[in-house]
Amino acid sequence: MQNRSNSIFDQIVNKGIVISRFKGMVPANKMMKIAGIPDHIIERVLFEPQKLRSTDWS
Repeated sequence: MQNRSNSIFDQIVNKGIVISRFKGMVPANKMMKIAGIPDHIIERVLFEPQKLRSTDWS
C-alpha cells in the first residue's frame, strides 16, 4: 500500500482508529464522515484491520 498523499486525511484516519478502539466504530465512522474521508477508506480502516497501513496508529 502507498502512503496517503494528504497528511490531513492521514491525521483524521489515525484519530478515527483511536476513536474506534476506545469509543467504538459508530463514533469513529461519524467523525471520519464529517471530516470528509471517503467511504471506502472508512470501511477499510474500521472493518479490515489487517489492511491498515504500517504508519497507522496501532
